[in-house]
Amino acid sequence: MWIGANIGKEAIFNPDKDFEWVKDKVKASLGVWFSTNPETTIEANYSEKLINVRNSLSCWELRPLSLLGKITVLKSLIASQLVYILSPLPTNHNAIREINNIFLNFLWDGKGDKIKRDIMISDYENGGLKMIDIKLFNKALKAGWATKYLDTENHGKWNLFDLELRNFGAEEIFRGNLSKEDLSKYIKISDTLTSEILHIWTDIKYEANISSIEQLKAQYLWQNSLIRVGNRPMHYRS
Repeated sequence: MWIGANIGKEAIFNPDKDFEWVKDKVKASLGVWFSTNPETTIEANYSEKLINVRNSLSCWELRPLSLLGKITVLKSLIASQLVYILSPLPTNHNAIREINNIFLNFLWDGKGDKIKRDIMISDYENGGLKMIDIKLFNKALKAGWATKYLDTENHGKWNLFDLELRNFGAEEIFRGNLSKEDLSKYIKISDTLTSEILHIWTDIKYEANISSIEQLKAQYLWQNSLIRVGNRPMHYRS
C-alpha cells in the first residue's frame, strides 16, 4: 500500500509474482487494519471488533456463570482482544460506549444494573468485584505510551512524540505539570493519537493544590501551570 505523496501510484514490481497494490486498507498480522485515511482505519478496526465481541459473548450467554465468572470472561477473553486496537489507535468514543453496554448487558443478562457501576469496578475490600471499566482500560493503555516514552531504560522509544512535540519541549510536557486548560490553549498537536494521550496524561498527573514549600520545590520547572512567565507555562528551547 503506497503512503504519503505516492498514494495511488501504479508502479509494478516483480510482475512474475502477480504483485498488486492495496488501494483502501491493509491488515497487519496482529489483526489491525491500516489505511491512508485515518477515519477508515478507525472505522474498520472498531466495527470489526464490535462484531467479534458480540460473537464471542454469544457463546457464553446461556451458560450459568456467576458474576465473578462473567467478569473473568470479560477480562481474560474479551478485553484482551481489544488491546491491539485501543493502544495504537485514537479512541472511537461511540464504539467504546457500545462495548461498555455490551459488557453490562452480558453481566446482568440484559436486565439492567443490579449494583452501581462505580461499586462493581472497586476492589474486593471495598465491596466491589473488580469489574473492568472499558473507558478506564482504554485510558490506561493510552497512558502506557507516556510511561514507556519516559522510561530511560527503554531504548526502542516511540519517536512520534519527538516529531510532534519537538517545538514544545517533547519530554517536558510529560514530566511537567500542565493543566488541561493550558494544554488545550498552548500545545497545538496535529496528530490525533498524540493529542489524546497528552490529555489523558494531563488528567492523571496534574496537581493543582500545592500545600507546602517542599512540594513546590519538587515541581518540574518546564511546562508547569504553577510556574509561569508572562502568564503562561515555560518550555526549554534548545
